[in-house]
Amino acid sequence: MKTAKRLLFVIVLLPILGIIGCSTNGVDTTAPTVISTIPANAATDVAINTNIGATFSEPMDTATLTATSVTLKQGATALPVRLRYSGNAVTFNPTTNLAYDTEYTATITVAATDEAGNALEENKVWSFTTGRLLDTTAPTVSSTTPC
Repeated sequence: MKTAKRLLFVIVLLPILGIIGCSTNGVDTTAPTVISTIPANAATDVAINTNIGATFSEPMDTATLTATSVTLKQGATALPVRLRYSGNAVTFNPTTNLAYDTEYTATITVAATDEAGNALEENKVWSFTTGRLLDTTAPTVSSTTPC
């Protein structure tokens, strides 16, 4: 009988202890992720006045979304951007239109954290290229034959 009680104790109590032992007591320990970007990585023919942004897997600490943690660069040159956070998305639009036919790199660094203080596991980096300037000059006749 004693052995049966001990076995019952082991079968019932150990799983409970395992669950309790692994509990985080409701504390968020999951790192946020970037689930989508605008424009998409490697996009081409992007409009020069496009919205640039990212959507996160969970709400972020807006105080960590700054001009140093959210950047847009043309080569090595960082561009001034207007940051706005709404829902789970951040937009960071340049203060002037982008240049035509130019590659840009957007980055959100690990300095960006969720509301529980969990940082992105790695920098989120994506690039895109703007479209070419359209030729809007009307053709002209420069000569005719016969004169």
